[in-house]
Amino acid sequence: MTQIGPNPPAPGPPADPFKEEPVAVITSLCHAQIGSSLSPIQLMVGWEDDVGRERGGNGRPSELIVLPEYVWIQLFPTKYATDALQPLQLEFNVRDITKGGVVLSCTMNLGPGGRKCVDVTFHLHRPPRFWVLVNGVRRRDTLLDGGYEGDGEFREGKGFRGVSSLGEESALRIGRWLSYRLTFPEDDLPQLKAGLKELGLLRVFPPLKPSQIASWALSKQALLPRVFPKELKLPFHLKYTIDSLLSFGILIDVQVNDLLEALRDLGDDEDKKERILLTFFREARIWDIKKAVMDVKSKILSRPLRAPQSHMVYIAKAVITPTRILAYPPELQTSNFVLRRFALQVDQRRFIRVQLWDEGNRLHMHYESKTDDADVNEGIVARFRRCLKYGIKIGGRIFKILDYSASQARNASYWAIAEDREQGFTCDAVREAIGDFSEEKIVAKNAARRGQLYSTTRAVGIVRRVRTIVDFTTTDGSSTFTDGVGICNQELAKAAALELGISEEVAARTTAIQFRKGGAKGVAAAWPPRPMDANGIPLFQDLPWPKVKPHSLLLRPSQIKFASSHAHLGVVKVRIARSFPAPSLSLPYVALMLLQTSGYSYAYLNREVISLIYPRGIRHSDIMGMFETQIEEIAGTELSLEAGDGWRPFHERLFNGSKFPILPLIETGFHHEPFVRAIARLFVNRSLWNLKWKARVHVEKGVNGLGVVDELGVLEEGQVFCRTINHRGEDRIVTGKCIIFRAPTRHPGDVQVVEAVDHPALQASGLNNVIVFNRRGQRDLPSMLGGGDLDGDDYTLIWDERLTSIREEEPMNYSPPVKPTKVEEVSTEQIVEFHTTYMKKDMLGAVSNAHLAMSDYLGPDHEDCRELCMIHSTAVDFAKTGVAPEFPHDLRPEKFPDFMGPRRRGWVYESQKPLGLMFRHSRLNPFPELKPVSETFLDPRLGSIQVDERIVEIVQKLKDGYDIELQGLMVKYYAREEEVVAGLVLEMPGGLKRLDKDNKLRDPLTMAFEALRLDFIDAGRKVASSTKPRGDDELTPIQLVAVASYQLSSRCFPGVVLNLGFSSTSSLAFIHLTLSISTMSVVHVVLFKPKPTATEEELQSFIDFARSFDGEIPGLVSMRAGKNLPGTVPRAKGYDIAIVAVLEKQSDLPIYAKHPKHQELLAKYRVPYIEVLFKPKASATPAQLQSFIDFARGMVGQIPGLVSIRVGRNLPITVPRAKGYDIALMAILERQSDLPIYANHPVHQQLLSDYRTPYIDDVLAFDFDDTNEAQYD
Repeated sequence: MTQIGPNPPAPGPPADPFKEEPVAVITSLCHAQIGSSLSPIQLMVGWEDDVGRERGGNGRPSELIVLPEYVWIQLFPTKYATDALQPLQLEFNVRDITKGGVVLSCTMNLGPGGRKCVDVTFHLHRPPRFWVLVNGVRRRDTLLDGGYEGDGEFREGKGFRGVSSLGEESALRIGRWLSYRLTFPEDDLPQLKAGLKELGLLRVFPPLKPSQIASWALSKQALLPRVFPKELKLPFHLKYTIDSLLSFGILIDVQVNDLLEALRDLGDDEDKKERILLTFFREARIWDIKKAVMDVKSKILSRPLRAPQSHMVYIAKAVITPTRILAYPPELQTSNFVLRRFALQVDQRRFIRVQLWDEGNRLHMHYESKTDDADVNEGIVARFRRCLKYGIKIGGRIFKILDYSASQARNASYWAIAEDREQGFTCDAVREAIGDFSEEKIVAKNAARRGQLYSTTRAVGIVRRVRTIVDFTTTDGSSTFTDGVGICNQELAKAAALELGISEEVAARTTAIQFRKGGAKGVAAAWPPRPMDANGIPLFQDLPWPKVKPHSLLLRPSQIKFASSHAHLGVVKVRIARSFPAPSLSLPYVALMLLQTSGYSYAYLNREVISLIYPRGIRHSDIMGMFETQIEEIAGTELSLEAGDGWRPFHERLFNGSKFPILPLIETGFHHEPFVRAIARLFVNRSLWNLKWKARVHVEKGVNGLGVVDELGVLEEGQVFCRTINHRGEDRIVTGKCIIFRAPTRHPGDVQVVEAVDHPALQASGLNNVIVFNRRGQRDLPSMLGGGDLDGDDYTLIWDERLTSIREEEPMNYSPPVKPTKVEEVSTEQIVEFHTTYMKKDMLGAVSNAHLAMSDYLGPDHEDCRELCMIHSTAVDFAKTGVAPEFPHDLRPEKFPDFMGPRRRGWVYESQKPLGLMFRHSRLNPFPELKPVSETFLDPRLGSIQVDERIVEIVQKLKDGYDIELQGLMVKYYAREEEVVAGLVLEMPGGLKRLDKDNKLRDPLTMAFEALRLDFIDAGRKVASSTKPRGDDELTPIQLVAVASYQLSSRCFPGVVLNLGFSSTSSLAFIHLTLSISTMSVVHVVLFKPKPTATEEELQSFIDFARSFDGEIPGLVSMRAGKNLPGTVPRAKGYDIAIVAVLEKQSDLPIYAKHPKHQELLAKYRVPYIEVLFKPKASATPAQLQSFIDFARGMVGQIPGLVSIRVGRNLPITVPRAKGYDIALMAILERQSDLPIYANHPVHQQLLSDYRTPYIDDVLAFDFDDTNEAQYD
């Protein structure tokens, strides 16, 4: 029997899927039709043949074989086929069959010998995998194999201009024909019906009439319709979207004219046209275009596809498979240096990301190496090589390869652009503009260096103060202790954190940043100025404390990868030390607060680490005990939700990463809300799945941190420093014996034993929630840990006594055994060819799996496992060195442990080690399913609020549009509603046990939902401001709109059931949109001096009236008002009442000042006020005053109890009334008892002595206890 499917690793049992799986259905075939569907039971035939028997041999017939998971089809065409299609084999997953299932129907045609036949008709979500046998060599079939003789003009070298998404290169567009009708003898019908029914696939219809079967003439002209006539004037973004719909099979070619007519009827609103077309992606197939347009036309908001925030961009993505090119709609992603540099071309949609992929899964190209080596013009590798060489054509534009990074090479992807030669926008021009790479002579490393500039970053600004400092190395220069790490000052680190959207008070505690700047990359640790004692004497004068000027960056040679004149700094991530109070939330601010995350990161074990440390003396009961504890915690979540117990410490870890404010909602009594419970179950399942498949066991006594270096040189060899501040504000300096590692871990020496020590100078450095490595000894410690460095690697430090008693192991030498090949000058052609070579020879995944399996079976100390470690190291570096790994067959396992997932029968054994016992734990088998939310719920606190019906009607229209676009995201990412809202997708269709790439999927999904959220927040605010809804007197207009949203969601729940089986719409998801409020930036501080005759009741009335402004004045976010505290009354000079108004933007100040409510306050109470704190001296220069402001802002993080501080100069509009008090400072303390600590702290005293005395003429001090905290935070 001809083998079907990839060749298995040898040695091992023969790959015969028919013998290794119980056959559910098998029947011979006599006729086959492939094409596109006109309706669920109508087929437009693109290819058909009277399939017969195999030539020669045993004369095997064409067959349909249905297994429990897969469908296999063997066809032996007799007429319309090239030699490449003899024979043709198809394979697809049962889940790829659309929801209509398999249709059985009698045909009017008679089969061979006059027998009556039966048709099997089905439609697929994606094309099958096609296999062909050519000259005795079995390989994958591709689009270009489907051409008839004489199709040479579509081949390479004869006017070939890009591989088209429309399949114009081939007469047989098998990748776009997703409908199949197979004919078999009626004698096989009983067996076929029984098997299909058992699998839940069967749909039986009455006999079809011949007129219901449409067919295309089998001519090249009929098969290649011109989708876009030359005279058609259509913007590129609409052409692209139409191509995208065609590439996914949502529309077919013959529908394009109807679509263009429907678009013309919409007028000139191009933005709305695109939005409407994007809603089509909710469906697997659009049958009636006019109806599809009419259904959404009135519900879709007309708005351009524009990124909601400056650091985001919309970028399209193309996926090239063996048989088609999928043109994905643009999706949001974080920008990078190149995209910011060419922002105009980004807006013109000339950038695209391209990925080479299989039909639904990662493509294992090493199976195709022999085919490509035999004939470089045929097969999958040849198809991809054409795409890289000539580009791909979508929407009339040809996108050519630009660059790719090392990580993109590993994922078989790259960046491409559509050149605009008239404007000088070409691939060569872009490469020349971003840097000088001529000094790098290794092809792979040259490509990696170019790809460095495509790392996603946030633009911080131009850094002018940059200088180079030396690297710390060993005496012989063989090891670099500072590889990848430099220094910056705290102001620059804070600016980077602010760019990431972190609040000012938290950003002030930034300890390190990971960055890209021109040709430099790595980490910069934020070192403060040298500390001083209470008398102003510098401390640690015997240590080389780093001297860093404001907004400056100190780089090391190990960080500079290539020459570049660009001074723009881009930040990748930051590390922050900050404590967080337990979450709280008060009505009606439901869903207002999104949990912030800090630099503290939890420590986890994983499969690889457990497999390494278990044989080194760790007790079986200790590892299993930690696992059991975590299982019990997770299992108790449902019970705690049911009882409404609220927040628990492990909830922080369980719900870590949630974009939905689940903890505040639980705290405020929404634990019975179905959507809250659905998201809770989602995170519970994530944790359980990570335990089952990844053995991700939490270690309480541990932390994960970014690696930095001890610049002071106080740590000895084998020592580290680590100070952690967790989410509960618990401050700990780790001391004693620890183990440390980084991912990936393969060699036993990748887990090292170290000593954590305390040192007062490192305490004073403020380097919290990072791991500080020493710079002394014979070898740098990071390189011992899986070949790590300090350019952005995270390390796990554990001080749990159950794990630190491991036997010590010598680290592996990660120096490459073979030196990379250099060339005279690296060309684009060489870079393109290396990308192809890498795809063919990348064995990283196979080597990783082999090592894990053999470590379980033989133990990690076995010589085979150690040899696999060397191969793995070469495979990891392949993308940068160009040195391909060699993976001998005798190092490939014959069997795999069960915890690595299902394999062919006979290849799996039950592991009796901890990983196997965890995998088979009774709490994880059977694994709990995620079921769609089905119950309804209306919280009486929100359900009882009366809302104007006209508001309900308007909000209903908004919600209809929201539902449509949310459903689009659900379909696009194969996600449930709770997964979209939470930003977490657990699984994908196609039989995958878990989506390993869910972290990469999370970013575009989260940003797409964020864009949707912001659009409808804006729409909700417009409704509130334009209609001024009335209802509950305690609620603002925007809150009434949100309550209407909640009530509508509950009334409509459960919503539409999509074709994926997920239900929409929940009752809290939409209210989450409309109640979210952005961080505001203008603080208006006013001090009032009451008249001596004013009574306490009158003053309280004044305060209450001021607080009532909240929600009444446009642009006013919150209003604080209160009386002075007794301790500050003597220094307040009679100004005993303060108001702090937080406004959205500076332009809201005059609106606030002239508003009737504000004028009523002035008229009614007639209290003079002054907006002051400090009156500068006339001799003080602007630079001196700015230094005062900067120093004051820097006090956050240095004074206990000081949460945040806001300092600023007076705005011009208020200068005439400020009476010289032109600087205001507002310090927010955690509690009243922190006032004397703040006042007497040396840093505050330094502010008074160094700045206030020389620069400030007069001061008004004022403290008040705010009783309206919730509205401010």
